[in-house]
Amino acid sequence: MTVRTPDSGFESIEHRYERLERFLPLLLLAVPLVPYVLSQSPTAGAFGITAGVAVAAGAWITWMIHLHPRWTQNRWLMRVYFTGLLAFIAVLNPARNRHA
Repeated sequence: MTVRTPDSGFESIEHRYERLERFLPLLLLAVPLVPYVLSQSPTAGAFGITAGVAVAAGAWITWMIHLHPRWTQNRWLMRVYFTGLLAFIAVLNPARNRHA
């Protein structure tokens, strides 16, 4: 016999948010590629570079957050993670790549 506790309904909601937290950063890296292609008409090489950097950023996030979740307990690793994340942001920033 299964006994449901008053808070047992929240477990599934927490699980959904946990899954969303895992995949939202990766989705936020992939979705902007569509407007980039439609509005900027990049060459195949430019798109390949941009997509490659986005994939590398996704791998960085996956490696640090999902495969090594205890990195938050090490201040040095936190600095390395955030420095890498800022580097990816700088490279993917479209304002930086505009020509006058």
